[in-house]
Amino acid sequence: FLGALIALSALGFGAIFFIPQRLEVVADTVAHAPARSFLAGLCAQPLILPALVTLLIALVLTVVGILVIPIAIILFALALAAGLVGGYLAVARVVGEIYVKRRGLHGSFTGGWTTYRYLVYGLIGLLAIWVPAVLLNSLPVAGTALLLAATVFTWIMVSAGLGAVILSRGGTRTTFGSGSTPMLSTGTYWTAPQPSSTSEVRQA
Repeated sequence: FLGALIALSALGFGAIFFIPQRLEVVADTVAHAPARSFLAGLCAQPLILPALVTLLIALVLTVVGILVIPIAIILFALALAAGLVGGYLAVARVVGEIYVKRRGLHGSFTGGWTTYRYLVYGLIGLLAIWVPAVLLNSLPVAGTALLLAATVFTWIMVSAGLGAVILSRGGTRTTFGSGSTPMLSTGTYWTAPQPSSTSEVRQA
């Protein structure tokens, strides 16, 4: 649990630092249409292997393509991993903000750390379901049931995140549908404070 939390938190920090806008777009897609995002991810999963096979066949048909097949496989795997992890982080970001709003903890969040703290809260909530599954794993019936429940729950969250990545075209589609409005808080990206006047620039 702690290892997964630390690893995903580190990846989330990188996503918020380098591609905050894309993460927010994917998260907003999950917030607007969770059911549609899940269905998109569910339908996309059976197509992963056929897409890889089609790519390999297309490369085999060309002389140059045969040479780059190993690179193509690696890039395909990296793109798939990025979609799965990025979507899961987006779901965690949504869950974290919902939790914070319900608990009324806005006052404890400041500046560019806000989105990251939303994400960490969400990761804790999503991963917490694995704690009883691991602790009670030795029990014959209850342990198996808890492990199955944790697996199914995580699969649903990952599927919804992957679907949101697909619907938002990797976070490049700024709104979900026509006339939609952002459901998540804005202005919480990881940004450094900007000087407000020329004198501050000179002092810096």
